[in-house]
Amino acid sequence: TALLSCLAGALCGILPALQLLRRNEQKSLTETGQRGSAGKQSALIRKALVIGEVALACVLLVGSGLLVRSFIKLLEVDLGFQPKRAVAWRVDPTRSFKSAGDWAQYYDALVERVLAVPGIESAGLSDTLPLGRNRDWGIGAKGVTYTRGNYPVAFPRIVDHRYLQTMRIPLRAGRYFEERDNSTTDKAIVINETLANHL
Repeated sequence: TALLSCLAGALCGILPALQLLRRNEQKSLTETGQRGSAGKQSALIRKALVIGEVALACVLLVGSGLLVRSFIKLLEVDLGFQPKRAVAWRVDPTRSFKSAGDWAQYYDALVERVLAVPGIESAGLSDTLPLGRNRDWGIGAKGVTYTRGNYPVAFPRIVDHRYLQTMRIPLRAGRYFEERDNSTTDKAIVINETLANHL
């Protein structure tokens, strides 16, 4: 926008200056009528500038209208989760863990401490927020053979048993993760409707 503004200012200043440099004084006086009106060439340039300004203003008005309409539609999109009244922060432990159990215990204790703060309704853990970075894994339905190049791809999130309810992500079928879902029990996974329909 700044560049376009400078360019427009430069053009509006340069065109009349160029016209003055190339101007033949005697011809200009001849073209000028008795009432002191400008010559034909000056009038053409002024008309062209006015037409250009009106055309640019129309383009900007239409563009801004479309932008506002798109923004309003974007606000109405169902994100699949509820971001209102939610806070997210990143935790980077300064110490290392001897095992995955110690790692899980540290984060569970952290969530319990957060839940103890007055006013906190729910808290959960995730390695990536919604609409954040994506890493992809190949995923397939058991017993189905996929041809080369047609293997389904998913974008996984590693979450704890409180996360889906905390983000108010609606459950269509099955069950949410539970506290009993850990390394000693059968593996549990929650998939979205898109993957469910695809598989």
